[in-house]
Amino acid sequence: MRKTVSPILGFLTAIVISTQIFTYPAHAQDTSNALNENILHTLYEELLKNPESTYIQKRIQDERAAIRGTIEMELQKTVEVPSEEQEIDATNVPKALERQKNIVTILQERLQERKVDLELLVAEEEAFYLRPTVQTGTLLPAYRLTTTHTELLTKKAILEDRISLLESLIAQQQERLEKLETEQLLLQFALLISIGKYL
Repeated sequence: MRKTVSPILGFLTAIVISTQIFTYPAHAQDTSNALNENILHTLYEELLKNPESTYIQKRIQDERAAIRGTIEMELQKTVEVPSEEQEIDATNVPKALERQKNIVTILQERLQERKVDLELLVAEEEAFYLRPTVQTGTLLPAYRLTTTHTELLTKKAILEDRISLLESLIAQQQERLEKLETEQLLLQFALLISIGKYL
């Protein structure tokens, strides 16, 4: 028989979680990925106990938004354009173009790696938590990426957000790459015209 959580117990749980979360220093939440992950882990742990709690669901949404902000800042640093390449001219287009190609390639490789990680977590959740009765030993404990359902949900959520941000960033960087390629073609065309004048 499934146990139900009374409204009073749910309310008390919400208070406990709120106290745990807001006692963390604000500066630590802003600068520490590990601490942010720990908060999300705690929230998912409580959500599994009380899956109908709208308060905990909202706190998870807020915490994921905070983590997305941290990830976004981290990714933006990897694609930051050097000051000398802010203004594109004939002297720096080839260098900027080569750098941009490398950035797009690195981001695409990182995206594929994260997608593989997410697929593994989804498969693990399916085998061990969603349909445990069909487990046949295809995923041995030694090869699992996580040890608890809470840990799995936490890592899956962060991966989902990281993948979403990577896809958005790749689209932006691909657009910049295409712009640089167009600039190079125009410069090459202008150079051919200049040479043609002297022939």
